[in-house]
Amino acid sequence: MFDPNQHCMGCMEPLNGATQCEQCGYSVGTVPESPLYLMPGTILKQQYVVGRVLGHGGFGITYIGFDMLLDAKVAIKEYFPRDFASRSNTVT
Repeated sequence: MFDPNQHCMGCMEPLNGATQCEQCGYSVGTVPESPLYLMPGTILKQQYVVGRVLGHGGFGITYIGFDMLLDAKVAIKEYFPRDFASRSNTVT
């Protein structure tokens, strides 16, 4: 079973208790560069774990991710047109 707290949000490989990934160098607790990006470790639809941002453009943001049902790395593409979308970190 995939545990987001035990895997690197930079490459989705096991951390084996480390605070910095031996595979890619990503550090645990790294926050996104922009408040528009989803926080690494976010779980979508109780299935997908969001990792670091791979890229962004005018119409969206792409993240490395992990599908917990398929037990596989995936790319997560978020439709986020910059001229029409925004994000609020306020919990309601």
